[in-house]
Amino acid sequence: MSIWTSLDHINILPLLGTTMGFGRLPAMVSPWLENGALTSYLERRGDILTTMEKFALLGDVAAGLQYLHSQSVVHGDLSGPNVLIDDNGRACICDFSLSTLLTELGGSTLETSVPRAGTLRWTAPELLELEVPEDEKNPPRSVPTPKSDVYSFGRIMLQILTGKIPYYYYTREPQVIHAMSQGRTPRTPSEDLVTDHQWAFMQRCWAPINTERPSGEEIVEFARHELVVTTASEFNDIEGKDVEEKAEDELPPAPGGPGDTHTGTHPRGPKDEGKDVEEKDEGEHPPTPGSPEDTHRDTHSQGPKDDEGKNVEEDELPSESSWLRNILEVSLPPRSRVN
Repeated sequence: MSIWTSLDHINILPLLGTTMGFGRLPAMVSPWLENGALTSYLERRGDILTTMEKFALLGDVAAGLQYLHSQSVVHGDLSGPNVLIDDNGRACICDFSLSTLLTELGGSTLETSVPRAGTLRWTAPELLELEVPEDEKNPPRSVPTPKSDVYSFGRIMLQILTGKIPYYYYTREPQVIHAMSQGRTPRTPSEDLVTDHQWAFMQRCWAPINTERPSGEEIVEFARHELVVTTASEFNDIEGKDVEEKAEDELPPAPGGPGDTHTGTHPRGPKDEGKDVEEKDEGEHPPTPGSPEDTHRDTHSQGPKDDEGKNVEEDELPSESSWLRNILEVSLPPRSRVN
């Protein structure tokens, strides 16, 4: 339990203490997060979350998991129910390294390393002992590893992007176990939810244990990259829409349309009792721009001015892209947000 109390990271739910009266073992006390677990949060808000917000959540989980591994801590049961969302929409990993905690309290590592009911959909197959061991009398122990955590992260990624739990089309866990024993991963989601690039990364997370799965650093970098890409894409969509609407507002009214109060009324000029009226003398015309008579010359014809009336170069003007850079600096999860 001292391991949990020593952890200090913005994406790790802190342990405040313990209490008795909730069973034979001490109960652990942590802050209450109003938005609850990731699974229920996505059920309520999954349809309205933007892609940028989804990758911000994924970046939180990646950063928290990388921090655990940097502290030589393996979660062992990373799943939708074990990721909580705070009031600001930030994801925090909780209930981690349960086997280590229970071992300190006198439990068995072998017994507690098996994922609990309800989290099998996120569990790496090597922890489920789906194959019959060669030595049935002395079967090998299934111990969680950083690789098994990365496998579960791939399932979390699928859940966040689609809003549905892994194998959502199976209502009973024996069906899930059977599918996993046959080597069947979750069905490929539609491209509007998950791109080919993102799906390929999930497949790497779900690679067999004897092959290389991404490291904690890789999952953080992937989440950062996807957040940058989606933020830029959504910014461009908003900017393009604003420009299009602005252009439509500035278009002249269509000839004869509701906003056209001059076109078609006097096609040949003003009339006086049915006869054409001669145009005004040239002397009555507005002065030519730049002439001595032009007392209303546009003071901005040579570009914007500063406070002293000097011209301001175009590259000194604020750029809309600077707003995007500010957004990314705020949105990106730091590599290791340790207080």
